[in-house]
Amino acid sequence: MIMDRDSLAGLLDGHGEAAQLAKDAFLAGADYRLWDDGTAHVGSLWAICGWRLRLVQRKGRTSTGFVEAVEALRVYGGTPDVVIGHIDDRPQSGYYFQLFLAADLSEIIACLGVVD
Repeated sequence: MIMDRDSLAGLLDGHGEAAQLAKDAFLAGADYRLWDDGTAHVGSLWAICGWRLRLVQRKGRTSTGFVEAVEALRVYGGTPDVVIGHIDDRPQSGYYFQLFLAADLSEIIACLGVVD
């Protein structure tokens, strides 16, 4: 899936600390990708992210926006199909940001970051 850098940067505005950190990394040149192989069902993503949140908490890993992302996926009222992407800032800040976008790429549903 193709989305230009300016469009993605604009979508990250106003979506909390994780999205702001992701945007800062992105504008500083961090690599990004939106998955080309279709979409995933928001209900499945909510369940997977909830499980991952518990795992991250249990292991004491540093993260940002995880709780908010799980809740945003839970209550999302748009189409059930979601595009997944990432911004990889591990070489600089250590964070790997996961992005969840509406299927038409019109909005960010959620953003979380985990130090890897």
